[in-house]
Amino acid sequence: MVDVYVLRSLRDGKLYIGLTGDREKRIKKHNAGGVSSTRYRRPLEMIYHETYETLDEARRREKLLKSGPGHQFIRGVLGTGADGVDQADASRLKRPDRKRRDKSG
Repeated sequence: MVDVYVLRSLRDGKLYIGLTGDREKRIKKHNAGGVSSTRYRRPLEMIYHETYETLDEARRREKLLKSGPGHQFIRGVLGTGADGVDQADASRLKRPDRKRRDKSG
């Protein structure tokens, strides 16, 4: 069995998506600073996981969750924005719209 999991940083609210054969051990490694991509975002909490029979299935799902539609799925399940912030609080954190340069000609 292989788990695909989503962690949320309690420091900055950002999400991390990964896969593992031993979920408890992997979460402890993340929180101990043993994973370079999450070391400076500790502490982390597991907020979602799915279990698959094969590594191939889990890798496909992990890849999907890391894509745009996967992020939308996670936000839908959690009821949060891309940064993990509850949508009720998100309006006060939004940046003002920036003007974009017209790249046509």
